[in-house]
Amino acid sequence: VEVAEMCLPSTCYFTRTYNGSIPGPTIVARRGQLLHITIVNTLSDKHNELGENLKHLNSTNLHVHGLHHLSPFQDDVDKVILPGETGTYEYAVPPFSSSSSMAWYHPHLHGSSTVQTAGGMFGVLLVDDEEEALVLTVQNCPIEGALSIKDMQWNDDAQDDAFDWKIN
Repeated sequence: VEVAEMCLPSTCYFTRTYNGSIPGPTIVARRGQLLHITIVNTLSDKHNELGENLKHLNSTNLHVHGLHHLSPFQDDVDKVILPGETGTYEYAVPPFSSSSSMAWYHPHLHGSSTVQTAGGMFGVLLVDDEEEALVLTVQNCPIEGALSIKDMQWNDDAQDDAFDWKIN
């Protein structure tokens, strides 16, 4: 997790990111695999708390949508990775999940998840099926890719909520 400068046609801004990009890296796993993900939080502890509703802005964690049958120990939304700390996650990708699928990941720490996710901390997790990959190769079919779409726009009235984040 790091701060990166992102530029829109009319302005540039700084935001929290995974590996300096929006979206974060695409993670590829296979059915039945034990997936290891390490989060290194390089954010500063300065400005980590800004008032009653904005807490832990530079602390983080990881949450996955779309990997079914995970235990609460694997997908622990209460885990906290403080600034300067490292956290490790292990996800047992179910061997019986439906063939290839797409999931997504984002931070889920209460008090910072909205700011971090809306700022661009999210990414795609692809579950690949070895048998399907072999069929695609044998048939010489084009390989599919993940598409993550974001649309960041400024409101016309330029008020406190002037920045809209939308997925179309």
